[in-house]
Amino acid sequence: MDGMARYRLANWRTATKLAVGFGLVLLLTLVVAVQGGLALKDVEHRFGSLKDMAAVNRQMMQVRALEQGFRLTGDKALSERLQKALPDVLAGLSRLSGEAGSADAASVSAAMESIKAYGAAFTEFERLNTSRHLAMDGATFLVEGAANSLDILQSGLLDDGTYALRDSQGKQGAELLALSQQVGELYRLMLKSLDEAQARASKSSVDDSPLPSATAALAQLAKVEPQLSDPAYSSVIQDVSTNIKEFTTRLGDYSAALAKEQIAGAGMTNLAQTAVQRVDALYGEQEAELQAMMTKRLLAIAGIALLALIVGALAALFITLAIVRPLRQVIAAAERIAEGDLDVELKVDRTDEIGQLQRSSASMVAALRNMVLQLQGGIGRLGQAVEVLTDQAREAQLGMTRQREETDQVAAAMAELAATAHSVAADAEGAATAVDQAERRVSDGHAVVGRSLAGVETLGVDVRAAAESLQGVSRDSQAISAVLDVIKAVAEQTNLLALNAAIEAARAGDQGRGFAVVADEVRALAKRTQQSSVEIEQLIAVLQRGSGEAVGRMQQSELLLTGTLNNATDTRQAFAEIATAVASIQQKNQQIAAAAVQQSAVAEEVAVNVTRIRDGADQTSEVMAATAAASRELAALGEELTTLVRRFRV
Repeated sequence: MDGMARYRLANWRTATKLAVGFGLVLLLTLVVAVQGGLALKDVEHRFGSLKDMAAVNRQMMQVRALEQGFRLTGDKALSERLQKALPDVLAGLSRLSGEAGSADAASVSAAMESIKAYGAAFTEFERLNTSRHLAMDGATFLVEGAANSLDILQSGLLDDGTYALRDSQGKQGAELLALSQQVGELYRLMLKSLDEAQARASKSSVDDSPLPSATAALAQLAKVEPQLSDPAYSSVIQDVSTNIKEFTTRLGDYSAALAKEQIAGAGMTNLAQTAVQRVDALYGEQEAELQAMMTKRLLAIAGIALLALIVGALAALFITLAIVRPLRQVIAAAERIAEGDLDVELKVDRTDEIGQLQRSSASMVAALRNMVLQLQGGIGRLGQAVEVLTDQAREAQLGMTRQREETDQVAAAMAELAATAHSVAADAEGAATAVDQAERRVSDGHAVVGRSLAGVETLGVDVRAAAESLQGVSRDSQAISAVLDVIKAVAEQTNLLALNAAIEAARAGDQGRGFAVVADEVRALAKRTQQSSVEIEQLIAVLQRGSGEAVGRMQQSELLLTGTLNNATDTRQAFAEIATAVASIQQKNQQIAAAAVQQSAVAEEVAVNVTRIRDGADQTSEVMAATAAASRELAALGEELTTLVRRFRV
């Protein structure tokens, strides 16, 4: 029965054997993977819960920090931030309540109740804190009001006492000054009371005892109040008395509010600590459950992995016995065939892939035996064909060598022709370039001559205008000469009149002395005018002579400009004719260059074709050489095959 089972297992296909073995291993591996996936999912869920709890814990720490900040500063912004943070904490706990089990849900609900109670306690604490600060602010306002009233009262008493002393010459007013000093002492005690109240408030300690300065202020008030008979002063001191009493009442309210605030703060702290402890306890429970779950999953994965190892080892042993042993028999037969022993007999007693390999090996041995026999006959025929092929390849190689030499000569001639055509094309291009430059120079000269012609025409117009201007200057100078003649005549008459006036002044004696001085000045002025007129007349004469010469030269310049204008016109016509000739030369150069380029292209194309023919001849020669070498290699291969075939035993 055991032998029949082994025979059936041996006849299984190799793929079936491998599939069964590896299938079992893969199945167990899949189970391990599933267990690992479930474990990771649980771990992820637990870690998510731990993360949410850590977030809640962090939010609670922030809430406590805001609470401490509000206690220290009383800042409303901190209170508002705390009130906004509490719903976030409750929302986080609500999410945990939906994800947790029944026991954890109860703990979460308890933590939520503690946080709600903490929120209510903080609201009450904030109200008491506000009341305490309002009481202190009211007390401060009352003291400041009383201090202002006392300051006004002291100033009034001081002014009244000073006026009374001055009016009575020191007999009255001393009592008002003394009363002013008592009011000043009361003012100092009120300010000191405010300082003591603020110092007590800064310590945040409950103290119902009256302030020493406030008690002293009441005593001082009792001394001052009977001494004030003036109704205005009495009204002020009564207001001060009311403020001091109300200040004492507000201090009592502050102490009561502080005591309540401290009680509420202690309760709020206890509630916050309880909530934090419950959240920490939840975190610890979740962490412990995570550790227990991970331990359980790891043990399950380790057990399945151990089972997979055992099954894998058994499958490997079965595959080794069912596959490796018959393969070794086939390998031994293959080694004998490799050594040249084709007289091998393989026993086939199974139907799986190994059995098919054994049958294929036996068929291969028989086929090799027949092939070796046929190969021995074919090697002889191959040797004869190789000898004939070698002789033909040698003759073809000699013919291709002669063809290559002739082709090289043709290629050299075409290369020289192409070089000559390139040289002609280059010279034609150089000539065309020179003609282009000449044409540009002619165009530039034509333009310059045109500009010169325009300038000469403009210069002629300017010269004629200048001549006319100089003629106008000559006419104006003649008119100025006529005016100067008049001025000289007037100057001479003035000189004569001044001389006559001087003579008459001399006759008049002392009475005409001043007039004589004026007459002398007028006479001197007339002489200078006459001299200046003579000088101007001389200058005008010089100017007239210069303008006459300038007019003559301008007329000569106008004649020269007319000749220059005619020459420039002839030059422009000559440049136009040169430009036409240069354009004709350029056209012929372009035709020569085009013909040279076409000839060069044809020569290059012929040279390329000749080069291709030479390359084809070279390739053919190389092929023939390779054919000859292959023939020799075939001959050597035939001899080698003969040697190899002799090694087989058939």
